[in-house]
Amino acid sequence: GDSGPGRGGVRTDTIMIATMDLETGEAALFGIPRNMAQVPMPSRFRNAFVDFERRLSPSNDPSTWVDRDGDGVPDPTGFSSCHCFPEQINALYPYTRNWTRSYPNEVDPGMAALRDVSEHLTGLQIDYYVLVDMKAFVELVEAVGGVDVYVKEALQSEVSPPEEGERWATVDVQPGMNHLSGTEALAYARARKGSSDYARMARQRCLLRAVAAESDPWTLLRSFPAIASAIESYVVTDVPVSFLPDLVSAAATLEFSQIATVGFNPPYYAPKRDHKYHPIPDVKRIRAKVASVIAEGAAAQSSTGESECDPPSDQ
Repeated sequence: GDSGPGRGGVRTDTIMIATMDLETGEAALFGIPRNMAQVPMPSRFRNAFVDFERRLSPSNDPSTWVDRDGDGVPDPTGFSSCHCFPEQINALYPYTRNWTRSYPNEVDPGMAALRDVSEHLTGLQIDYYVLVDMKAFVELVEAVGGVDVYVKEALQSEVSPPEEGERWATVDVQPGMNHLSGTEALAYARARKGSSDYARMARQRCLLRAVAAESDPWTLLRSFPAIASAIESYVVTDVPVSFLPDLVSAAATLEFSQIATVGFNPPYYAPKRDHKYHPIPDVKRIRAKVASVIAEGAAAQSSTGESECDPPSDQ
């Protein structure tokens, strides 16, 4: 979530699905671009946003009106619903966070809706959701002693602080391995100047991959009180507290080479655009990629099997 000092509302600017096979140790991080639009809704909600979609339709934009008969009145245009969420997917959460009738027993209806839409998009069953704000991100990274991450391009950036009254978060890294504190990791994950949204998403996936792979059992055991405290104070989740020790133990077994990272970036995974130039997902391609990674593991994350997070093979 992008909530923080001076920022109104909450949008899910980073959307990732993490999956672990508890038998094989294979894991994956799938990234959904925040600007992906017209993401299809599950069948039970297929008509939930038809009126919203109609209001956003290009036919309501005067610059797109057509007056073929010259009567000064726009010619009627056909409207066919995509049965989707017509805005960027990062706006789905604020639109659904009050859906208490649809999700009467959920910790957070908006996160439950985002979970179900992400399930429908990827074909994965998602067991739990976690909404992490900037302060929670910093606290969780600090809880495990920071993170070592391989940096491909030099980056110097400053972003707004995770909490009111704190200093702005800064990062200054050079290519190669770098150790980042919680605030440095936040700046590294959020920096966008001189870079693209998709490059930032890749940094975020690689950062979380590094946190997961580096957290050995002893470190996590020692850090568990701090992890639990951060989750209780700053995180919204439906993960049962009783399951946390098992989940942390499973994460402690992960190895770098067994964690696949995939971003569903355009143009391959979203070859079409809406009238605002937002990428529209190709559901078949996304589901096929997810299925291949689940079946084959990290070897299926790219055409060569190499990770977007690792140094070039010649280094």
